Amino acid sequence: MKLRFTISMLFFLMASQLWAAPDFAKITPVKQRQAAFFAYLQPIAEQVNAAILKRREKVIAYYRAWQKNQQVSQSQQQWLQSVAKHYRLSNLKFSQESDWKALLKRVDIVPVSMVLAQAANESAWGTSRFTLLGNNYFGQWCFQNGCGIVPKLRPKGRHYEVQKFSSASASVASYMNNMNTNSHYELFRELREQARKAKLAINGFTMAQGLVHYSERGESYVKSIQAIIKHHKLTQLDIA
Repeated sequence: MKLRFTISMLFFLMASQLWAAPDFAKITPVKQRQAAFFAYLQPIAEQVNAAILKRREKVIAYYRAWQKNQQVSQSQQQWLQSVAKHYRLSNLKFSQESDWKALLKRVDIVPVSMVLAQAANESAWGTSRFTLLGNNYFGQWCFQNGCGIVPKLRPKGRHYEVQKFSSASASVASYMNNMNTNSHYELFRELREQARKAKLAINGFTMAQGLVHYSERGESYVKSIQAIIKHHKLTQLDIA
């Protein structure tokens, strides 16, 4: 399915950004629901990526200055430390090459094709209970009492909840931060870094190989995400 915006789709997109997500379950046939789902989430994913990219470019600017033997000022050091904390990195002094590389490995975009495919899979195309009640498009958990929605089939003795978010944007931002910080997704970050070094597009189909620990389904889950990307021709969004 090609993602081409018609005038009506643009009006739909504007409305979806100003108000809550539409009721995707009421959009028929299925292809239109899927197109509406992608149209709603694509600009959100791109907006969050744009913010990450802006942050990354600032880190790179400071890094290049440091390479030219320019001192990192106190204000720059404070900003870098705050970014490092956000990406769950500690003890970085930015006095050696490895500190900069460690941060840049995490401060980077998540390919839109993978974002959309995972959101479609995890939220049942925006129709799941957790999406409708908590704006949770990626099945993310939290572990404090009252932080989210208790799953009806949660095993006895388990205390996790499915996290609630104030908006779809908050859900996407949290998911991307999870991909950029959680140790389970180190392979994803390795693949992305390799693409950067080779000056290749950060392709969601390839990057999805790093999702093997996202679900208990393992490799089967990876293949399901890749199938969504391939079927809906989502890699064109990464190229763009």
